[in-house]
Amino acid sequence: MWCGVPMICYPFMVDQPANRKLIVEDWKIGVDFCDGGEVKRDEVAKKFDFVMKGETCFALRESAKKVRETLRNALGKDGSSSTNFDQFVFDLEAQLYAIKEKGSVE
Repeated sequence: MWCGVPMICYPFMVDQPANRKLIVEDWKIGVDFCDGGEVKRDEVAKKFDFVMKGETCFALRESAKKVRETLRNALGKDGSSSTNFDQFVFDLEAQLYAIKEKGSVE
């Protein structure tokens, strides 16, 4: 996602099916490799062609670029990652102060 390149997803276990859903259905920056079971050679070729050629390729790449920009903005000086981390540290310091002063956490 960081490089702005569409993905071909082949979820195997644990969090991968959830990641596949985000990539394919929500963010629309990738395609499913298969729906489970055995993967055939022609199916692999079709998916690669789908991602690398034609109109769908351009739509996937545009979506991937938008996600990349969102990620870059989040990591910027006043981006959401920085802001959320600062808020986390502030809240943590407040909790530590409460423990020190009152002997309990609220």
